[in-house]
Amino acid sequence: MKPEQAMRIYLAECSVHAAVLDEGLVDAKQLMLLSNGTHLDKKLLRVLDQLAYRFTKLQDSIGEKVLPLLLELTQESISSGATFAEKLNKLEHIGAIPSTNEWKKFRVARNAVAHEFPDDPELRISTINRFLVGAIKLSELYQHVIQYVAEHFPELAIAHRTSVSRAVEAHENGKVLRRIKHLSDGAKTHQGFRRYFANTSWMFAEQIMRMVAGLLVGIWVARYLGPAQFGVFSYAIAFTALFSSIAKLGLDSIIVRDLVRDPSQRDLYIGTAFWLKVSGAIVMLAVIALTTQLTSNDPTTELYILIIASGFIFQSFEVVDFYFQSKALSKFVSICKLTQLLLSSVLKIYFVLTGAGLFWFVVVSVVDQTTLAASLYIAYRYQKLGSFFRHFDLITAKKLLKNSWPLMLSGLVIIIYQRIDQIMIKEMLGEKEVGLYSAAVRLSEVWYFIPMIITNSLFPAIINAKQISEEFYYGRLQNLYTLMVWLAIGIALPMTFLSDWLVTLLYGEAYRAGGQVLMIYIWAAVFVFFGCAWSQWMLIENRTKTPTFFHINTMLWNVILNLFLIPKFGIIGAALSALISASIGHTLLPLFIRSQRIALKMFLYSFIPIYLIKRQPK
Repeated sequence: MKPEQAMRIYLAECSVHAAVLDEGLVDAKQLMLLSNGTHLDKKLLRVLDQLAYRFTKLQDSIGEKVLPLLLELTQESISSGATFAEKLNKLEHIGAIPSTNEWKKFRVARNAVAHEFPDDPELRISTINRFLVGAIKLSELYQHVIQYVAEHFPELAIAHRTSVSRAVEAHENGKVLRRIKHLSDGAKTHQGFRRYFANTSWMFAEQIMRMVAGLLVGIWVARYLGPAQFGVFSYAIAFTALFSSIAKLGLDSIIVRDLVRDPSQRDLYIGTAFWLKVSGAIVMLAVIALTTQLTSNDPTTELYILIIASGFIFQSFEVVDFYFQSKALSKFVSICKLTQLLLSSVLKIYFVLTGAGLFWFVVVSVVDQTTLAASLYIAYRYQKLGSFFRHFDLITAKKLLKNSWPLMLSGLVIIIYQRIDQIMIKEMLGEKEVGLYSAAVRLSEVWYFIPMIITNSLFPAIINAKQISEEFYYGRLQNLYTLMVWLAIGIALPMTFLSDWLVTLLYGEAYRAGGQVLMIYIWAAVFVFFGCAWSQWMLIENRTKTPTFFHINTMLWNVILNLFLIPKFGIIGAALSALISASIGHTLLPLFIRSQRIALKMFLYSFIPIYLIKRQPK
């Protein structure tokens, strides 16, 4: 049999295996979707067995038949006694395969399912994901080989039926509707879907309660204090917030990511992060104490700032929250935060009814932190996980700080961007204007919990999607981005037209001037919502330094614009500065960084309704 005839037969054989492999991967992705502890039911086991068989057949056919024959057809000079590794190097050299190292990894993927799957859920999901990644890479390598054959031997070209072409055929045969119904029915009973839906529901419920309490109790407190005293209170919170990134150290998402990737190191990560945060909070207090001596604030305002800042020591217990996030168990965190909210609301109502001074409302902020810290620790011990206090590793701490310092710097810049306007308003206009501006900003920022909840809840799922395939990963990201943008638009539109009426209704006639601020500031939500999802992509891609560049530029634009617009337009100028600087950060700056142009593409795609998006940016 001639080599050309043999190659056609071999490629046809491989295409059968590859087509079934691709179909199995589609089924496996759907079964594994949003699952961090998949139950290995019979259906998934059958799919994995099918994948393992086709993976083995495809790898053997390519390695034993296609690749050696391809060397013969290309007439590449290679000794008759050459090892398979030498043949692979030659194939990589001529461009027939993408990488020799990639082929070597297939053995690891093959071994991942050579035996029974582990009983441990975390190890099981890691094993399955490792195999799925290998299967995807093998399918991609085969497509690369087909493309090479088509370019160099057009007469031997054979079409590889991808999952896309099969989807088109299915649509033509009327199978799509049945498939959609199957997926819909499966979602209702899918363990991962139910778990993540419940996780998100608890966080939404808690944040909705917090929003309601903020509107009822928080606004009542603002009306009680009046614009001037409320301005002092808001200024003290804003000043403290400028230094909060020192206490947080940028560890939040880093710890969640590492706990998802390696749950066996739970105590080490949580304990190390806890003591790092305690140290950071102490450093933050020292920095604030020194900085307040350089300001023109009166002693009472300085006292308020230090009282609020002291609460960050207790915020170190939020490492427990990171553990629950990694396990999609936000129910426990939500209960803790609802407990904190209840006590805080009761105290504030009591102080309003008894005519208490501003000092007592400042003290409540520390009570909030201590209550939440105690609740989180109790919830953690309720899981019978033991204590994490004795766990600290210097090497791990250095590794965490090496990864997190760009996020800490980025967090500092974000806080400056979000709060510097209030600081500058006080210096340029006065405390009353800070109160008016803060009232409008709070009505805008009360919605910011929505993107934070969605992105934090789906963060483990996005990581798992990347382990399955890049196409699946970016498709999920695009859908998330689009959802974020349209949620923000849906909030901003009605708030724009109701701003004056809403501010006056909630805060009273004394705050009427804040309505125009709300009308402008609310549109910054579009960039904030998208930015929450975008930052998760940056973290997964380990591009933790790039967001810092964007945030620094956005912050600088905000400060510069404030210097010009606040003296000219007052608090409305500050709102304009915030909106313009946010838009620059998400539209103009990405043009100058090649790796970020995909973010700009996806952001622009997000303004197209989901049902109109026919392709994802590559």
